Amino acid sequence: MASSLVKITPEGCVRPNDSQSSRQVSTDVVAGPLAGGVAFGLGFLLGMPAARFGLVHLALATWGLALALPQFLKSSLVAGWTGGVQGLYLDRPGVPAGIALSDDQWWYAIVTGVLVTALWTARNLRDSRSGRALQALADHPLAAQAMGVDVARARAVVFGASGAYAGVAGALGALLTDFVGPDSYGSWFSIELLIGAVIGGLYSAWGALFGGLVMKFLPDLARGASGMVAFPALGLLLIAMIWFLPRGVAGLFGPRAAAVGKRPAQSR
Repeated sequence: MASSLVKITPEGCVRPNDSQSSRQVSTDVVAGPLAGGVAFGLGFLLGMPAARFGLVHLALATWGLALALPQFLKSSLVAGWTGGVQGLYLDRPGVPAGIALSDDQWWYAIVTGVLVTALWTARNLRDSRSGRALQALADHPLAAQAMGVDVARARAVVFGASGAYAGVAGALGALLTDFVGPDSYGSWFSIELLIGAVIGGLYSAWGALFGGLVMKFLPDLARGASGMVAFPALGLLLIAMIWFLPRGVAGLFGPRAAAVGKRPAQSR
């Protein structure tokens, strides 16, 4: 029965049979930048009103969005765009003509280039005037506001920027798995992201690399244990990391890897 619902392509990808109602759409190279731009706009619009009340309300808005958005994407109002509960099967763009690389090598090069660009952008943002304002906002919001920093707008921009990073990553993930659906990124995935960020290091862009490794192997370890063991273990792991390694794994590699825009004090 299952074999009648899907078929395996010569490349090893799972596809629905033509008789099924799952939609298969073509993608383009602009999918990643477009996803980042849309995610930034939505994140900024959502973060602006929530940031005016504080970080707690911003966190609650994030969690509420993770719970509500998948259900909305399944509704009949947007099913024509999202594929409803069945999602969308994607046709990944192939290797351009004239490039002597396999499909896997080509997409490995693309993902590596996106990663380097993302780290370079984060570093430039950290060292810019806006980055120093954000650092002041993180250290002392009242003092930053007294110096003229628009607290709500700055937090909304950060919320939008993080959404842009997540949007590009989600687009790449969908292209590499050839499928995207409302249940691809649920509430449990949000918890895994939080765990990976804390373990990797919340105060460093390099911590995202270590957090990515955690995201790679943590789900496999969690699936190997029962829920009654996995959930308490993950909670204890978070508490231990916050207590013993507040800067995450990135903090073990010295202040240059863990610092966020902090520069040594200059002598006067």
